[in-house]
Amino acid sequence: MDKLFDLERQARMAGEIKNLEEIQSKIIESCNSEEEVVSSLRALISKRRQDHSSIKKLISSVFAKNKSIEFLKILLEKVVEGKIYLEDERISIAEHIKNSLGNDIAQGYSVIKNIPVETFTTISDKRRNAFLFEQFRLALLLKKFEEAEMIMKKVRKGYLKDDEKVVYLNYCILLKIGQKSFLDGSSLYLELNEIDECTRNVAMGSILCIMSSCLVEGKNIIEEKLEMLNKFGNSKDNDEVIRTFTKRFSSDFIIGFETVEQLETASSKFTDNLDRSLICKAIIEHNFFVISKFFSTMKIQQLVEVMQLEEEDIIEFISDMVNEKYCNAKINQQSNYVSFGEKRWNSSVDNVLDKIVLATHLIHKDSIGN
Repeated sequence: MDKLFDLERQARMAGEIKNLEEIQSKIIESCNSEEEVVSSLRALISKRRQDHSSIKKLISSVFAKNKSIEFLKILLEKVVEGKIYLEDERISIAEHIKNSLGNDIAQGYSVIKNIPVETFTTISDKRRNAFLFEQFRLALLLKKFEEAEMIMKKVRKGYLKDDEKVVYLNYCILLKIGQKSFLDGSSLYLELNEIDECTRNVAMGSILCIMSSCLVEGKNIIEEKLEMLNKFGNSKDNDEVIRTFTKRFSSDFIIGFETVEQLETASSKFTDNLDRSLICKAIIEHNFFVISKFFSTMKIQQLVEVMQLEEEDIIEFISDMVNEKYCNAKINQQSNYVSFGEKRWNSSVDNVLDKIVLATHLIHKDSIGN
């Protein structure tokens, strides 16, 4: 082996590339174990004035002849890692290991997650993005949402082609759904529709928008949701039936729970994964804000009838909304009233109210005269 390494040094220093490649191959073929192969490769890579193209061929040859997952993991970690000129080989080996693990998603993800492909400069943008998308896909399947979000931030969106943008946005939507950020997901569907214009994108965006609610998303989305509902309601690309639901949820009318089944039927041609519980929560929140918009106070029993809920469910819902500062309602259980706060009518409403009072007065006066 010492003689082969001496011949390798002579060929390397003389720049005899063909001879160098042959000697390097003989060195690897002379190894008696996988550990010795790794040790020899590390020694060759560290040699002064080493020819990178020769090493690339040598690594490719070793990779082609040795498919043991454990060996390839060592090759990846102790030989290939950190070598700029071996970035392509690093990705290929990592992908092979991940694919060989089959349905073991956790192990596959552990192999590829720490490869900083976003820093690689010797691979194409397309390959870089494809690798990042696969990192993201596995993180999403494992419900590692924070890690998935960090991965997607590494994607250079400005370099994406339209087909890659479609994949990118669809993955981002899946992430938002996993994080229960349905309103953000609905917005991404509008962005997706600008690239891939179709009814499904707008309809799915509408459905996610309808499913969103403050308590589910953990933030005040009232105004933003109304704005988004209006966008979907006015979109020419939207499904006509789905459009009626967006208008229903942006109206000042009370919505019945029969809407859940109706929406499920209407959305069946776009998705099989409609979450009925989320629609129910959205209906409760919608009805509550409609009531609070027009009433200063209301008896709890009246709320029970209008919102079609049990008393304890209403009290729990209002308490949660108040605690999270999504509304300013107050519950007085002693008097069985809920206070929504004083209403400030604008001048046009005041004028209408004045006319109603005047008309009532004239009717009363006329009835007395008769």
